[in-house]
Amino acid sequence: MNIPGIAAFWHKPVIVAGAAMQHYGLRDAGDDVDLVVSHEDFESLRQRFPVERGDFGDERIRIAEFEIYDGFFGVPYDLLKHGAVEQDDCLIASLPVLLYLASFYSSDDSELIINALHAQNRL
Repeated sequence: MNIPGIAAFWHKPVIVAGAAMQHYGLRDAGDDVDLVVSHEDFESLRQRFPVERGDFGDERIRIAEFEIYDGFFGVPYDLLKHGAVEQDDCLIASLPVLLYLASFYSSDDSELIINALHAQNRL
């Protein structure tokens, strides 16, 4: 993952929302990549980049196409990484975690995730 101005994170960021949905083949991602980082990483970024409130009230930092959060819908990094799929330099949120998150913002995404979990006999 190549984010301008960031050499590395202390902990692998967790990809959530559209980019995670695309990873599982459920739908195409949007124009941005939503990442949740550890509180330690977020505080480090806060020293160098402006912080704003995201669409759902969480603090975020925008860098190029990346929206970097300290938590997503109030869910902290340590919970979002549970069961995540390991990649070289990031984690992809698990389908159950994505379902929980999608229940806050998209009935369409929730339905896609439920169908995928049914297909895997996980529901």
